[in-house]
Amino acid sequence: IRIAKGKEGSEEIFLIGGGYLYKTGIEIADRIYLTLIAENIEGDAYFPAIDPTIWKLESDKKRIVKVLNKEVVYYFQEYVRV
Repeated sequence: IRIAKGKEGSEEIFLIGGGYLYKTGIEIADRIYLTLIAENIEGDAYFPAIDPTIWKLESDKKRIVKVLNKEVVYYFQEYVRV
């Protein structure tokens, strides 16, 4: 993050995983862009719980896409630090 802040076009810096980056990044972030997939999918990295006393849901958009002839529902959410 320190290196990225000094680069042109670094108005917004994204952390895209894994688990350790999620856990430490949420402590310093001022915005969260979160995609929730409405499926049970096994994984090895998970985003930490979002504390509603710290984060306000600003946007929640439901979308549906076809994947291998199956409709998959997902939500794109945007949170801001309060």
